[in-house]
Amino acid sequence: MKSNRFLVIIIFMSIMQRCLLAYNWPIESYSFQHQINGTFGEVRGDNIRHHMHSGIDIDRTDQNPNTKVFSVMDGVVVTIDQTIPSQQYIIIKHEIGGTWPQEYGYMTYMHVDNIVVDEEQVVYANSTVIGYINTVNSTHLHFVDGNYDDTAATLYDPLQFIMPFSDTIYPTISFLPLGLIENEDTTNFLNWPFTLTSGAVNDTFDILVKAYDAISGAGGSNNGISLIYITIYAPDTTFVRSFYEMDFFYVNGRSNWDVNIVYANGSRSTLSGVPAGEYIYKASNTLKADKYWIPSPTKGEGNYTIKVEIMDSYGNTTNFDTQVYITGNPAK
Repeated sequence: MKSNRFLVIIIFMSIMQRCLLAYNWPIESYSFQHQINGTFGEVRGDNIRHHMHSGIDIDRTDQNPNTKVFSVMDGVVVTIDQTIPSQQYIIIKHEIGGTWPQEYGYMTYMHVDNIVVDEEQVVYANSTVIGYINTVNSTHLHFVDGNYDDTAATLYDPLQFIMPFSDTIYPTISFLPLGLIENEDTTNFLNWPFTLTSGAVNDTFDILVKAYDAISGAGGSNNGISLIYITIYAPDTTFVRSFYEMDFFYVNGRSNWDVNIVYANGSRSTLSGVPAGEYIYKASNTLKADKYWIPSPTKGEGNYTIKVEIMDSYGNTTNFDTQVYITGNPAK
C-alpha cells in the first residue's frame, strides 16, 4: 500500500499557508521559537472531557516574570475584557488583505496582565506592547487566531502560520483499539488482534486512536495532534473505505466542536494532577459529526487492514497498520 497522497497535499497546503499569512510570535522575543504547552483542539478537563482548546499556550520567555506581549499584525484594539483577573484578554482586528481566508482577521491574547493599550487604539506588528505575562494570574499566553468572543467565528491553528517554527519530533501512536458504541458514546475497548462477526448484535464501532505529540527545540510535550487519516483495505489489499475528517487546522465556530464526539472516555488534559495529556480520538468521527464503522466482509472473509496516519502541526507524520479478521455475512 502506497503512502497517502492526501497527506502530501495537506502538508503542501500547510507550507503555503505559512508563506502567505505568516506572523511572528506574540511574546518577546518575537523572532524566536517559544515553548508550547497546549495545542489547538486538545481536550481540556481534569479527568473529564470538558471542552476543546481554542488556541495555543505559549510559556513565558525564560520564565521572565514580566514577559512582553506584542501584537502580531498591524491593527486596531476592538475588545479589552478584564472581568475575570485570570482570564483577561485583548482582541485585535487586523487587515490582512485579499479574500483568503478573510479580508479582516482577529487575534485574541488571553491571560494578559498589566494591559497597556486601550480600545480603538492602533497597534503595530512586533512593535506595540499590549501587555505582559506575569506571575499574578498566569505563566503563559493563550493565543487564539480568531475572535474568541464570537462563538460562530472561524478559528485557526496558530502553528500553521506562526514563524519561526520547526519541529523534528514525530507524533506517537500509543494504541489503536476499537470501541463498541453504546448510548452515543464509546465503551468496551477491544484490543487487537480479534475476530468480528458481521451481522452480530451491537456491531457498530468507533475506530479509536490514542496518540500524542511533542515539539522539539524550545520544548513542549504531551501535545495533541493535527490530523488523523484512516484507510481500510480488504484482504486482497483493495480499498474499502476511509475516514479523513478528524483534523484540527481550523474550526468554523467553537460551537461546532463537540468534545464528546472527538474524544473517547478516558481522555483528559491532566492525569492525577500531573500535566500529562491522555488523547483518545474517535478517529472515525469528524469534529462535529458522530460517525462509525460497521465491519463487514464486503470483499470476502479474511484479514482487513486498518491503516492509520497521523500528523502534527508541522507536518511530521506517523503511521500504524493493524488487522482484524472479519467473517459472517456482508452488511446490506
